[in-house]
Amino acid sequence: MNPVTEDVKDQLVSENSMTFAGTGDWAIYIARMPDVGDVSDRIVLLRDTIAPEPLRFQNRSIESLHMEQIQIQVRGKTYLETKSKIDDIAGYIKGWGRFTTGDGVNYKGIFAVSDAMFLKQDENLRFHWVQNFQAYREQK
Repeated sequence: MNPVTEDVKDQLVSENSMTFAGTGDWAIYIARMPDVGDVSDRIVLLRDTIAPEPLRFQNRSIESLHMEQIQIQVRGKTYLETKSKIDDIAGYIKGWGRFTTGDGVNYKGIFAVSDAMFLKQDENLRFHWVQNFQAYREQK
């Protein structure tokens, strides 16, 4: 299975005309925030976080349902535009419901486990917001 960040990136790119690792506004990056070159001040960063073990049932069988977490960080030029963008992305994710990826991973849902939180204003006066989600998925 791909990391959750890859699947979320693919969904955001295909459904919302966002770009991956581009130089335009609101390009998506995975794992680390770019800070050099022609990269925009407006970035969406996806991070995988530690995943718990698959669910175990009373009969000690292991369910194929994996629970994995992802953090989304948004960097922008103003406080309000950055907050608005993270709210938009959270809305997209919450609206997906159940879906299946091209490689056969069935997502039962991706749910917010926190509200959007203001993180910081960096040395270049850009604003950063974060929000955490939990994905429930299984490989068929």
